[in-house]
Formats: sequence, C-alpha cells, structure tokens
Amino acid sequence: APSPSTSSIPWKTSLVLQCKTQNWPGSPTYFWKKNDNTIYPNSDEKLLFSDTKQRLTISNATKSQSGEYVCIATENDAYLFESSVALTVLVVEPPPIPAAPSASNISSTSLTLSWTGTSAEYYIVSLNPGGIEVKSTLPSIALTPLQPYTLYTLSVAAFNSAGTRGPSETISIRTDPGTPSGGLDFTVGLRTSTTLDVTWKKPPADMANDIVTGYTLTVFDKDENALVRRFNDTVDRFTVSGLVPMSQYTLNMVFHTRCCSSPAVTKSAYTVREGETVDPTIIPRTESTSSSPTVSIVGAVVGSLVLLVLIAALLVIIVRARRAHEIRKEVWNDGTLDGRDDLVPVSPPPVYCSAADEGTSSQIASVSNSFKFKSPPPAYRSSAGEEEEETASETDRSVSTVSNVDHEPNKPSQGRDTWI
Repeated sequence: APSPSTSSIPWKTSLVLQCKTQNWPGSPTYFWKKNDNTIYPNSDEKLLFSDTKQRLTISNATKSQSGEYVCIATENDAYLFESSVALTVLVVEPPPIPAAPSASNISSTSLTLSWTGTSAEYYIVSLNPGGIEVKSTLPSIALTPLQPYTLYTLSVAAFNSAGTRGPSETISIRTDPGTPSGGLDFTVGLRTSTTLDVTWKKPPADMANDIVTGYTLTVFDKDENALVRRFNDTVDRFTVSGLVPMSQYTLNMVFHTRCCSSPAVTKSAYTVREGETVDPTIIPRTESTSSSPTVSIVGAVVGSLVLLVLIAALLVIIVRARRAHEIRKEVWNDGTLDGRDDLVPVSPPPVYCSAADEGTSSQIASVSNSFKFKSPPPAYRSSAGEEEEETASETDRSVSTVSNVDHEPNKPSQGRDTWI
C-alpha cells in the first residue's frame, strides 16, 4: 500500500491508489474499503477499478471522495488475508460562492463594498468599466478613486489553495455627480459682415460628471458690452446677429449640470466686409497627383542628362570665345596672322591717313571683306619721291577697293605713307 498516511489533492483533480504485495504465493484477489465500508463497482462514479482491482483511481475528486482507504489482498486456497495501512485522502475544495455584495458610503469618487464572509483565504473584487481587480482578506473593502456619475458593475469571488468556485452575482452602482472636469469646446463657423455662426457638441459623460441641463453663450464687443444667450441641452447651434462689420468679438461658452457649471472656454472672431462670406471650417480641396517610382526615376535620369548636355555646350562656347579673343588680341598687336591657317579671320577697323596740307583727317579707305596672309604683308616706304616695289605676290593677298580719296591729285604727299 502507499507509504504516506495522508494525501491531500486539489478539488477536481485525480489520484491513483496502487496495492502491492510482497512474497505472496499464488495470485491474490484484491478489494478496497473506504471508511471501513467495502467499495463495490459502480457505487461511486468517481471511483474507478482496474481489471484486477489492484489499482483504484479517484477521478475529478470532490469533498465526498475524502476518507480512509484500505487495500485488502486475499488467497482463498491458502486462507491468507492481509490488509494494507490505511491512507487518508483529503480533497481540498474551494470556498463557497459569496452572496451578492452591497454598496454603502457612496460619493462621487468612492464607495464601500461588503459581502457575507466564507471560509476563504482571500477575496477578489472585480470592478468595471476598467477591468479592475482588487484583493481583500476581509469581507468588505473601500473602493477609491472612482469617476463621478459613473455606472459601475461589481462582483466578488472567494479563493483558497484549491482556487475559486466563481464570482458572486453582479450588482450595478452609480457614483454621485461631481464637478465638470473640462470646458465645452465650440466652433465659430460661417461669418458675414453682421453674423457669426456658433456650433458645439454635447460634452462626454466623463467630462460632464452629471446630466447636462443647458448651455450659456456670452458675446463681448470691443467696449465690453455683453450679449448673453441661454439654451437647453438639446440645442447645438446659434447664429449671433446684429454685429458691426469688420469688428472683433470675444465669445465665452459654458455648459451646466444639475449641480455645477463647467469652466468657460473663450475664443475670438471677426466679422468681415459687407458682401463677403467666410467659413474657416471649410478646408479647400487640393488635388494631388502621384507618379509611379519608375516614372520618377526615368524623369530624374533624363533631367540629369539634359543638364550635362547644357553644361558641355556652355563649356564649348566659353572655350571658343576665349580662343577668338586671343586671336583678335594677337592680330591687333602684331598686325599679322603669321601664316596660321587655323586662326579665324577677322576684319580690321577702318584706316585713316593725314593730309600734309590740311588740318583735318579724311577716311581714305575701308576694308570690306576679311582676309588672311600666308606670308608677311608688303611694306611701303616713300623717300624723296622714291617708291619701293611691292614684295608680296598678288595671288597671296586680297585687298578691298580703295575709294573716296579726298586729296589733290597733282600735289605730292609729304611725310610717311600709311599701309592700307
């Protein structure tokens, strides 16, 4: 038989009792007793035997299965009879379910809950809304802080080492009203030159902390003159009229409960010019277009390529402009192209010469077309009427026609001639 003399098991659990024999001749027969009474098959649905009755199972145990169990082995042929040591089985049950609790000392933020005590080790009080659980070792508890004018549901469950049988009947308790915890938000909507449209919504219960009975709207002008209007709890809109165009007004609004009034909420608003209408509560619609990521990437790549092409073209223009500038500078400084075919031809400015017997200068020639030399240009000298011949070939240069000579044809020139 099992060695312990006492075995405690939790409520609605199982326990197996095994009967063993030592140095027993033959095959013994087994039977069991509980509290000195023979246990017969099917006498208790929670007591189950094995085929040889050597094993007894206590299933889904309750307090009624508690007691002293004894296993007996017999051998009829040998007239043997032996009893095991008694085993005490103790099934620990949870305490009974408490009766419905009651509430007392109710205020806007607290109450006291009481119930009938049982053999419990402790109690759990469940409070909703909020899903709050509070532990107590006594059959009463003070619950605080609570919300004013709020309906709570409460229940109690008793516990011990075996657990609980479940919560008690639920009761509903409403706390007393309290002072409003916030102000009434309102909106100044449509505005004209002489009116302001005011709208509001009923405050939530956790702000009002009581039943809302009405509203008060006060409108002040710049001279502190006040217009006061009161409304019942079913009104949620009012249009203030008889105002002055292009003027500022201050609006205060409160709501009222059976005991108290809320804090005032203040806002400022302007009337508009005559003939205008403004509604700040209407937000203009803006249409937005979205493109796929692929289109955005392609656009970025194309934009980058175009930018690179523009930069390259700008660099080419800058380089060519600098080369042209260097060529012009060389031509004007040296008077020759030095036989360089790679340079861009340029046109020299008009050339003027001085008349020896006149006090004025006359333009005698102009070059109308561009030219370039493959050899140094010829030089002219005049000395005592002698003139050197041209050294340059006619095929190596081209000169524009000289016209508009303004001097006397038979009068010899004086001084140095100028190359044209």
